[in-house]
Parts: sequence; structure tokens; C-alpha cells
Amino acid sequence: MASIILQHSLQSQPASNPNRYDPLSGIILIEVLKFLISFLAIVQSDTTASFRNVLQGTVLNVSSDATAAALFFTAATILQSIGAHYLDLIPYLVLSQLKTIVTPLFARIILHQRYPLRNWLFIAMMVLGIVLAQLGSGSDAINTKGLRTQAMVRGVMAMVLAGICVALGSLCIERTLKKSGLLFQCNAQLAAYSSSIALVYFCWQTKFRFDHFFRGFDALACLYLGLQVSGGFIVAKCVQMTSTVTKNYAQGLGFALAVFTPPLVARQHISFQLLIGVGLILASVLGSSASNQKPPIADETLSEKSSLTNSV
Repeated sequence: MASIILQHSLQSQPASNPNRYDPLSGIILIEVLKFLISFLAIVQSDTTASFRNVLQGTVLNVSSDATAAALFFTAATILQSIGAHYLDLIPYLVLSQLKTIVTPLFARIILHQRYPLRNWLFIAMMVLGIVLAQLGSGSDAINTKGLRTQAMVRGVMAMVLAGICVALGSLCIERTLKKSGLLFQCNAQLAAYSSSIALVYFCWQTKFRFDHFFRGFDALACLYLGLQVSGGFIVAKCVQMTSTVTKNYAQGLGFALAVFTPPLVARQHISFQLLIGVGLILASVLGSSASNQKPPIADETLSEKSSLTNSV
């Protein structure tokens, strides 16, 4: 969540700023660093593997899931930069949690996972809590940016598309991680594809001019890059051990802390709506954690059980 707040701070700078942070440059550097770290981890864990063998197992071993995930994540980052430019922080944080809703829907199609009714109840609680937290945080106060309806619509549409891209990309990489079980190989492959796609788009956008590549890279941008790189490995490990849906619940908890902590530290008035919203988010996270001790049921398992029943 700290990474998302920093991302909004960097990408909400006015377009007229000559030292404005370029999200494409950030994507390239983040993914290159992820690839180098993953590559070194692979070489360190397998001393018999040569440089060529590692490249063949990651970059040259084309994977449709990794390619699709790279496309989705790159598109999501670009769309999030558009959303950050048009939206205030709290609406931006709220819409960044859209993946919590759409991920279970896409998981039903891509990973053939079924979730019981109580899980959908927890998702509804999370959504209601996020809405109440936004209303209670005072983010609906009138300001100059909020009056620009057209700009708000653009920001909302960009964040909706970004949420869909994040959900699809996360499920694609989850399927790869669950199939292979190789964390660093999957990370290296995804990072290589993502950096390549971002680099091609950057060259097309700037007409192969790299003189402003590091424009806007101050201490805040470097901190953001560090959080993105380290967070990428933490999220991948979480997805490998649990699921993308569980990871989204944890990020929802981060949203609750992001909207509740500032007024608490500043000793400002905390509205009843904000308290109820944060309470619903916490309840949904705890309830989901308790109910997800067992993995979701896949279609194949259900079909096997039904066939056994019919045979008996």
C-alpha cells in the first residue's frame, strides 16, 4: 500500500512539470532489477547451470502465461499513471482495490476455481467497507480537481481497466507458479518480458531518445522503485503459497490502514462511516483467512467426485 501511495504521489504531478516522473522508465528499471536479482538467485542455487542454460530456461523458454501477464501488468501500470493524474489519493486507492472484486470472477474462468457463498459475502463486505471508508475519510470534499467531471471520468475508466489488467495478469502468473513451482524462474521470465515490452513502447513513444530516461528520479522515486522490486518478490511468494484472491485481501487491509492512520496520527475527527468501513474491511479479511484454510475446489475435483458417485 505504501508503494501505491508513492506511485500516486509521483504520477499525479502536472504534465507541465519538466522533471515529471516517467512511469515507463520506472517499469523498465523495476523489471530489469527483478530480472537481475532472479537471475543471480537461479545461478546461486544451481552452481552447475551455465549462463546459457539459465537464459534458455527463462527468457528463451517462451510461455504464453508469462507473456500475457507481462502485457497485462505493463498496460496496468500505464493506466494507473493516467488514473493518478486525474484522481485524488483516496479515490485512487479505492479504485486500485477493484481487483478484489474481479479476481474471483476471472479465477472461475482461468483457474477453474469455485468459491463458497461465504467468500462472496466477505467480498461484498470488503467492497462496502471500502466505499464507507472513502465517504468517511472526507475525500468527497469539493475541490478544483473534483469539479472536473470529464477528468474524473477518464481517471475512473483508466483505473477500472487497470484493475481488470492486474486481475488477469495476476491469475496468469499464479497459474505459471502453481504449475512449475519455480519462483525465481517465473519472476525472471515475467521481468524479462515486461521490461522488453515497456522498452519497445518507450522507444516508439520517444523515437529512440534516451536523454530524458532518468528524468524525475529523485529520492522518492528511488524509494518507490525499491518497494516495487522487493514487493514483487513478496507478492509472488504469497501467490505461490496461497492464491491471488488471498493476496488481494491482504492489500485490502493495507488500504484500511492507509485511510485510517493519517487522521488517527493527526488526532483529527474520525467519522462513524470511516470506523464502520475499516471494521468491515477487517472483518472480511479475518473471515476470509479463517474460511480459506482449505483451498478452493476446482472443477476437475468435482467432476471426479461425481463420476465416482455415478459408478457406485
